[in-house]
Order: sequence, then C-alpha cells, then structure tokens
Amino acid sequence: MNIKILYLHGLDSYLHQDRREVLTPYGEIFAPVFDYKNNPELFTHLYEEYQNIDVIIGSSAGGLIGYFLAQKLQKPCVLFNPALNYQHEMPFAPFWDKQYKEYMLLVIGMQDEVIPYKESLPIALADKTPEQQVEIHLIQNLGHLYPIEIFSRELKFFFDKISSQ
Repeated sequence: MNIKILYLHGLDSYLHQDRREVLTPYGEIFAPVFDYKNNPELFTHLYEEYQNIDVIIGSSAGGLIGYFLAQKLQKPCVLFNPALNYQHEMPFAPFWDKQYKEYMLLVIGMQDEVIPYKESLPIALADKTPEQQVEIHLIQNLGHLYPIEIFSRELKFFFDKISSQ
C-alpha cells in the first residue's frame, strides 16, 4: 500500500529533511513549497492538484490550509499548531463541513507564542460536532516549533489510528 501524503509547510518554511525522513516510511510525500501571502488562488490550486492524495499533514499556516483542505477533499489529517486564529486572513470564507467524516488530529502546543492555544483551541472546539472524529492533543511543554520526537510520536499515533479504521 502506497499512501500519498500531502505535507503543507508553515509560513516562509518548507519540509525539513529530518521531518521528511520520519515521513518517508509512511508513503509517498508531496511537499510543494509556496508563498502563502502572495498566492490568493492557493487553496483552489491545492484542491484541484491533490485530489488523489490520501492524507494531509500541515504545520502552522499549512495546518490552517490543511484544516479546510482535508474537509473539502474528505481526507484524514494531522495538523501541528494550526493557525486557526488567522482564518479571517484566508482569501476565501472559512467553513466547517459538518459532513466531514474523516479522522483529524490537532497537535497544539500550550507554550506556543506564535499561535496561542487559547486563540486556536476554542475555534477547533466550536467547529466540531460530537459525532466527528476530531481529536486534540494539547501538549503542555510544546511551543510553536516542535521537536522531531514529538513529530515522530504524533505521526505514529495518527497513522496507527487511520490504519485501524
């Protein structure tokens, strides 16, 4: 089984080699690099280009895009410190699909000063419906940048979860 993984990097970033090495055993990685600020058609482009991917992994700004893209494509996702509190800056109207049935894992650092959990967590909690498979891992000592050990652990949890469904 060859899982197709779409990795959406953070603002002004890219998929770093250590993260690529952790992801490689799970499947084929698609990690486009783009400018979030100057690409108003980014969401539409990603939606059209990546219809055939199996899972979405996103970080920060990529977590925000992944939050909506996963719903639109009906794909499972794991999002690290998603910038949910910046959804008003998206070039489209934010939405939550109450019909979204896939598994979504949000990994949120309680020490994140870039995307404070007290701003992003209430959005995630307000959006989800009780029957949806949205799980939130609040990590006490995690800031915006997360160590490779946490990335590895959370990915293992995510892939174990979706493979057992």
